[in-house]
Amino acid sequence: MTEHPQKLDDLSHDLSGVSREILVNDRVIQQYDEQYLQSASDPSLPWQRCGSVVTQEAIENGLLLVCENAFVELRWFAPKILRVRVQPSSNDFSNYFSYYVDPDLQAQVVDLRIREMNDQINIRVDDHQYSIDKATTRITCYNEDNQIVFTTADSAAWREDGQCGMIAKMHPSEASYGTGERAFNLNLRGRQVAMWNTDPGGYHRGDDPVNYCVSYYLGVHDHAAYGLLWDNPSRGVFDIGATEPDKLQITAEVGQLCYYLFAGDDVNDVMAQYTTITGRMPLPPLWALGYQQCRYSYESEVETLEVAQKLRELKIPCDAIYL
Repeated sequence: MTEHPQKLDDLSHDLSGVSREILVNDRVIQQYDEQYLQSASDPSLPWQRCGSVVTQEAIENGLLLVCENAFVELRWFAPKILRVRVQPSSNDFSNYFSYYVDPDLQAQVVDLRIREMNDQINIRVDDHQYSIDKATTRITCYNEDNQIVFTTADSAAWREDGQCGMIAKMHPSEASYGTGERAFNLNLRGRQVAMWNTDPGGYHRGDDPVNYCVSYYLGVHDHAAYGLLWDNPSRGVFDIGATEPDKLQITAEVGQLCYYLFAGDDVNDVMAQYTTITGRMPLPPLWALGYQQCRYSYESEVETLEVAQKLRELKIPCDAIYL
């Protein structure tokens, strides 16, 4: 039986229906964007900060700082892994939950050599030194050559409506990576990116956010490399030198004020520290490292097998087909 071409009028009618459907879907997407992607934060509220350090107390693998306006817990999980937590109204840090951290994580026992001076508290852990400015609670990390690896611009901060954040100084030579999937260049310095997983359906270069976000920042500069894991899954923003060229500003609408600092000599060293906290995946099967074929969808098992057979006939390497 001969198949006749579809009439132009019928085709136009079908396409007009598709156009209407696309238009309706676009409107629905826009409505959801307006509802869920708009920030509920109040930018007019003043930021509150820790203030100066009043007293300090040694705890297991760390220090508890009693500041003018908050309590700060510094806890090392390894010589190059520091967790910083800030609570404005309580010195009880026993209640802790994280979606990021490996629940089976066991902290190493570290040797902290603490020296308190008039204007700062110095903590040496192996080859690295950490300094706490007593006037501002600013934290600085130095490597074995006494070069700055990382430093905050001030203490962590919060607002009355639950917003929280921190600001780090960026080295002039610093390149910025991480934060999950982005439709930008790999080096994100000068960008502001949203921390809010979004499935856009389709997107273009420069659109943000897209698909998945990871609140992890990797900074690489002339002296060293470091990583920051912002341990707060709520909606937020990483301002990577967009507002102020020399500052990394991280904010979240609600949630705990907690981050991990990973200090390293290079990227490999930092990533080793990072995966110590998050856990490491098992060695994948060999086929998972090969060539993989993917399209929007296959209609049937027959079609899928035909594609696989054709790839073999054409000698196109393929180890997996996504359904």
